Amino acid sequence: MGRTDSSFAVCGHRSSLSDFLPEWWEEPTTLEYPHHEEQRMARVRSVTTRAYQGATDLPAIVELALAHKAATACADRPSVAGLRAQLTAPDRDPRATRLWIDTRGALVAFATLGSASHLLLAIHPGERAPQGRHDALMDAALAWGLAQATARAQRLGAGVALTVDCVSNDAAYCERLAAHGFTPRADESVWMTRALDESLAPAQLPAGYRLRSARDDEADVAAYVALFNAAFAPGQANQMTVARRRALMADGAYIPELDLVAEAADGSLAAFCRALALTEERERLGRREGRVDHLAVGRAHRRVGLGRAMLRAGLHALHESGVAQARLRVWASDTAARQLYAAEGFAECYRVAVYERVVTPTR
Repeated sequence: MGRTDSSFAVCGHRSSLSDFLPEWWEEPTTLEYPHHEEQRMARVRSVTTRAYQGATDLPAIVELALAHKAATACADRPSVAGLRAQLTAPDRDPRATRLWIDTRGALVAFATLGSASHLLLAIHPGERAPQGRHDALMDAALAWGLAQATARAQRLGAGVALTVDCVSNDAAYCERLAAHGFTPRADESVWMTRALDESLAPAQLPAGYRLRSARDDEADVAAYVALFNAAFAPGQANQMTVARRRALMADGAYIPELDLVAEAADGSLAAFCRALALTEERERLGRREGRVDHLAVGRAHRRVGLGRAMLRAGLHALHESGVAQARLRVWASDTAARQLYAAEGFAECYRVAVYERVVTPTR
């Protein structure tokens, strides 16, 4: 069996898919994937499925994630480092991640369910032709995610909204989600980008604040987690945990100089800007792109220019790390943030819709 000779656009030029396939990959030309529409489930013949088994599965997952990223110009989340930290967090249940493996031992798809019932799924680009193979694996991943969400709803005794991201202009993917009963939420997230060059404005924090890298001591981690949850996860379902924060900081790709915080005069944590150099993506895919992953300002420290200063500090840190292009994601409804980013040189590049399906406890 030989590798596929399909080609696709990467960074504005055509590349052979085989350039990005892991060494163990061989195209499974003989697999069949019959589909039972009435059950919304793919029964995949010659492909086995099992739960994630820990560190031994990580290399194959990373290789598949990189191959998936190579086949699209979209800066899909999470980063390789973020995915690794998510899967290796001490409080992570291995049953929340599922793998699909062919008869040769090649990982062809994986899905992982976050604490907020957000489903991340990745299918190897070698499975895109014929389309039926890709659709059947997607059906299987969605069926697994719906079963997990139903079990979660049963435990909670309340409805659970399972969500999946979909690039808004990917009509085939959106249609597949709709076929499984998913509908798009009203709000979309907007990905924006800007070049990192001499046009970067200087980062000057307001008087009384000090810029430094985040620390891994108990007090600093707890303060960071509290600020993160207040800004991004005021509910209980999708909160950052100390364990996950420590897993991110312990990852080999973590760069302290890109994990910036602003300290107020009293020593408390006032704001943070976490940027990602996407080192593994850059080395493996040749993309000199980075990301402003999270930017937050504590409520008591807003409207003094701290958010703009932290953004600029993060962009300068990315530039110094060798990144040529920065991206970030913001909700379409967040007009103030979008105006700030536009004023700082960012322009919209694409949008991501969040599709959801609410499942309820079975009687």
